[in-house]
Amino acid sequence: MKQQFIAAALEWLSASSTLDAARRTRMAMLTPVLLGHSPKQQPRYIGISGAPGTGKTTLAGACAAALQSTGREALVISLDDYYLPRASRQQRARDIHPLLARRGVPGTHDIGLLQRHLEALRDPSHAEIHLPLFDKPSDDRSARVRTIAAGSVPHDVFVEGWMIGVPAQDDASLFLDPAAFESSQDADGHWRRFVNGQLDEYQRVLADFLDQRWLLLAPDWTTVINWRWQQELEQPRQWLPDRAAVSDFLQTYRRICDHMQHNNAWADLIIQLDDKHMPSLVKTP
Repeated sequence: MKQQFIAAALEWLSASSTLDAARRTRMAMLTPVLLGHSPKQQPRYIGISGAPGTGKTTLAGACAAALQSTGREALVISLDDYYLPRASRQQRARDIHPLLARRGVPGTHDIGLLQRHLEALRDPSHAEIHLPLFDKPSDDRSARVRTIAAGSVPHDVFVEGWMIGVPAQDDASLFLDPAAFESSQDADGHWRRFVNGQLDEYQRVLADFLDQRWLLLAPDWTTVINWRWQQELEQPRQWLPDRAAVSDFLQTYRRICDHMQHNNAWADLIIQLDDKHMPSLVKTP
């Protein structure tokens, strides 16, 4: 089984990722180790979190491919696809805080829609499900959908998203050493408090589904910016024009990312990445 998982993951990574040969091999070899530390029940729901650019989608895809090689039905769901349409975020920006026009933080997703889809996927009598797709270059929800056949109940579901599993902060922590960005854009803390409350709501919703939480840890914030910029360069249609724009875009992510990096006892499995994006498993159940 181990060699079958590695071979299937490596085949998927070769066809679907931009990782070089060394990183593809390391990721493929890690796949059976991670799955071996996962709960055995069916269906099995695993959340994968990590800062932007850490490779959540890639890891989820490799694990799903490994499981599919044994005949199991595995599905990857990305929290990014549940971003609110741009018009909805602009309305929230007018009603709550201007920073909510930017996609990214809790409060810019349709968490209720994700909850309904996760509930349906456990029900063998469910009708056809239309999972949303988000088009990042246009910063809006796509007109296309991903269709799940009626009655399909996957054995394994990977829900990947950058803050999945991360607990909310206490109110006092929201004002400790705020970044210059927050001091200028959110002087009274209204946006921080709203986002933190939404983060708590996301975890309340997901707690009913996730059997295990995995965390990909980046070495530092500068590397996160570099990786996210590399992702942008690899897109067929580039949305952010340069590294400086990437750095600015990620400012709304930084507080939760820092919190996630330094307060990660909630994670069941932790995969540490070095500055070359090489993964190593550092925490197991």
